[in-house]
Amino acid sequence: MKQEPTEAARRAAVGIPVVHGREDVNSVISGMTLDLDDVTLSYTGTPVVRRLSLDVRPGEILVLTGASGCGKSTVLRALAGLLVPDSGEVRADGKPVTGTDRDRAVVFQDNALLPWRTVRSNIGLALSLRGEPRAGRREAADRWIEEVGLTGFGDYLPKSLSGGMRQRVQLARGSPERHAR
Repeated sequence: MKQEPTEAARRAAVGIPVVHGREDVNSVISGMTLDLDDVTLSYTGTPVVRRLSLDVRPGEILVLTGASGCGKSTVLRALAGLLVPDSGEVRADGKPVTGTDRDRAVVFQDNALLPWRTVRSNIGLALSLRGEPRAGRREAADRWIEEVGLTGFGDYLPKSLSGGMRQRVQLARGSPERHAR
């Protein structure tokens, strides 16, 4: 008798991220649509991106490539709500993006961790800023430390981590609050 594939196997087969043992995370990671509709983005009046239209569906992976200075990070800033378009509209799940939101975040290219804070404390600060009750922050931070594969590194300072490990701390710090529960 042939066994039916698991939900995780079905997701993996079509390219949807799978985090083993955390099906609640999979539903959040794969659930947002992002749309740019005829968007122009600029800094100090000089357009960097002109009339870009783009639709990203749940489960799709978006890769932006191009020469340095062509606007890749600028587009990501607009999607995160850190940059308001000069024209056009940015939408997340069909709603206009008018600022930052706990459901969207950017992991910056450069290390943006606070160097005097430990891994746990860097993640805990982000949880605090998102309104996570103090009583549950350490536990939530520890879940994120485990989730990004840094078990045993919670008390390390960023200077003691590899570049890839620092990126994972930034990923945990920037991930939406509802993932951590």
